[in-house]
Amino acid sequence: GTVKGTELHDAKTAIGGTTARNVDLKEVTGQDFLRTATIMLIGIAIVLIVITRSLLNTIFIIGSLLLAYFASLGISEQISAHVLHVESLSWNVPFFSFIMIVALGVDYSI
Repeated sequence: GTVKGTELHDAKTAIGGTTARNVDLKEVTGQDFLRTATIMLIGIAIVLIVITRSLLNTIFIIGSLLLAYFASLGISEQISAHVLHVESLSWNVPFFSFIMIVALGVDYSI
């Protein structure tokens, strides 16, 4: 870095502020999202297999939930970009959208 060759060559450098905090928050929530989504889908699949007694129906329901999630996320992105003129969705929109769509969608899919 820029401190190499100076008296501060052993010093630790860090970046702070709102932008750095938001980047860190996005990275952490991205990891949490994958973990949460995996646990939710596995748990829902197990319950659906028990309730429907059909692996094919379970795959169809999980697939339709994922399709609904990605479609709604794409539509939300398009609306925010072209109607609201916002560069991207907030970090929490995909996370909470997944939870709400899957939780409500699985009830109506059965």
